[in-house]
Amino acid sequence: MHDILRLMWHTGSIAKIVLAVLFLLSILSWAIIFQKTAALARLKRQSARFLDLYKSRANWNELIRTNREYPHSPHAQIFLKGLQEASYWRKDEHAAADPAVRRASLVQVMESAAAGEMDRLDRFLSLLATTVSVSPFLGLFGTVWGVMGAFLRIGVKGSADIGTVGPGIAEALITTVVGLFVAIPALGAYNLFAARLRKLEGELDLFLSDLVRLIERGWSS
Repeated sequence: MHDILRLMWHTGSIAKIVLAVLFLLSILSWAIIFQKTAALARLKRQSARFLDLYKSRANWNELIRTNREYPHSPHAQIFLKGLQEASYWRKDEHAAADPAVRRASLVQVMESAAAGEMDRLDRFLSLLATTVSVSPFLGLFGTVWGVMGAFLRIGVKGSADIGTVGPGIAEALITTVVGLFVAIPALGAYNLFAARLRKLEGELDLFLSDLVRLIERGWSS
């Protein structure tokens, strides 16, 4: 580790700039990883509690009253928007009576709420994806630049022995190592988060369909 830090310290100015950018990307990536991990953990806990209450077919008023206890649950937010829209159709005597119109409006409102929740959860993932894409190329750029410098020193000294080439090549390769060190955890985290969000999107679609069906039953009763 000491040797690696020494190599970083003795790299050229271009390599230092590359390493600084990679260091910044690493900090941002880990901040996003920790934030998303905590957010998804809160979501899982709150959604599980809300769905337990929802599946028990508790009174709608009870669910609305306790909705504020689940601010991080997209299921709870979709439920609230759906109930608000259903309440509008029930109270407005001038609203269209056609069930198809009411259903289309209800679905649109709930899908908009679901899209808003997914956008909130998807926030900053693009920066994680950018880190995955950019970091290896930044590292490669630093390496190529360093190798060019090493060959220029060979031309100046007229010698290609390991003592001349070795330090320059080692300094050059450090940027590639750091680039991969930044990209690999970001790639793993991005894939995990993307898979979790795809699964959540499917769960929200099923929940939305079930809630629409229950609200329609209430209309017809």
